[in-house]
Amino acid sequence: MTKSEFDFSGVHPVAVERVRPFFESLVAEAPGEITSLYVTGSAVTPDFNARTSDVNSLLVLPEIELPFLDFLAKVGRQHGKRGVRAPLLMTPQYIDRSLDVFPIEFLDLQLVSHLVMGKEVLADRVIERGNARLQCEREFKGRLVTLRQGYIRALGDRRLLRELLVSSLVGLIPLLRGLLFALGRETPRDRASIVAGLRDAAGVDPAPINEIMRVKGEQLHPSVDALSALFGRYYETIAKLTDAVDAAM
Repeated sequence: MTKSEFDFSGVHPVAVERVRPFFESLVAEAPGEITSLYVTGSAVTPDFNARTSDVNSLLVLPEIELPFLDFLAKVGRQHGKRGVRAPLLMTPQYIDRSLDVFPIEFLDLQLVSHLVMGKEVLADRVIERGNARLQCEREFKGRLVTLRQGYIRALGDRRLLRELLVSSLVGLIPLLRGLLFALGRETPRDRASIVAGLRDAAGVDPAPINEIMRVKGEQLHPSVDALSALFGRYYETIAKLTDAVDAAM
């Protein structure tokens, strides 16, 4: 495979500028064969922020061997400074054997990725709704526990409350997309459509999620009392989503 075979259509231009040199070094210098190169995550959606978003990727290899890992370790720091995160590494066999264990993660890769070079190995994989529902149930119930414990530890401290709410957004969008999939609903790429879809799919008000996103983006600076009230509404939203996935059994 050669650099001329790269297809970056559908990838944000700033993300292309950052990740192209990394992919070029892989093709030119990495030991062994590469089956597929994908750009994943926000860089292939309208949510990419040129100032704050990293560029994520997936490399599919026939085998994952130590020389390839050594190569990535050598070049990773240079490209990491450009906002290119360490890529996911998988083999086709690993993907086939892991769809039932990580259905939400593979759904995310399947829906929010762009094949830049090589063989398409994600599109035809079948993800079972029942497996996605089970993972959603486990994840949402775990998040309720984390929120309760975090709220108690915060003891009304504004900084800790803010950190608790903002940190709860990590991995939330793929989880919500997985919930929509488990409920048989449309699974959009962009964050706004996913959050908006919760109202019809699960009968919940998505406003608390949007507010926390604005807090994270420094667009809102609520007081400690406002943060406590926001926590209550957000906790209720997560609890209702947990009930919705339970009811889908």
